[in-house]
Amino acid sequence: MLMCEQFLVNKYGKVTAGVWVAIVIQFTVVTLINTAYSAITLLVVDAATPGTLGAVNGLAQMLASGFRGLAPSVASSLFALSLDSQIAGGYFVYIVLLGVAITGTRCTLNKKWDFE
Repeated sequence: MLMCEQFLVNKYGKVTAGVWVAIVIQFTVVTLINTAYSAITLLVVDAATPGTLGAVNGLAQMLASGFRGLAPSVASSLFALSLDSQIAGGYFVYIVLLGVAITGTRCTLNKKWDFE
């Protein structure tokens, strides 16, 4: 979302109402993302059987921590590559991250959850 705000400020040369709207949207999305962490934990707990709950929860937390630790270095490297090579005008990193977000969203929408 920072890209959108940066683009608007660069285009108009000042902070406009559109930039403030983008900031409000960004804060709304961040709130929803923080809520999603709790929802993911509940889905993991619901999917595990009582005998495997500890192992499944531990594995899920370990993988989540690993990816959260790896993601900043990958994103920073991709950002540097985008700017250095001027791929897609330097915005290639945002295209890749948007693709990851869309793929994750599609994966969650394809699953039909059966809650008892």
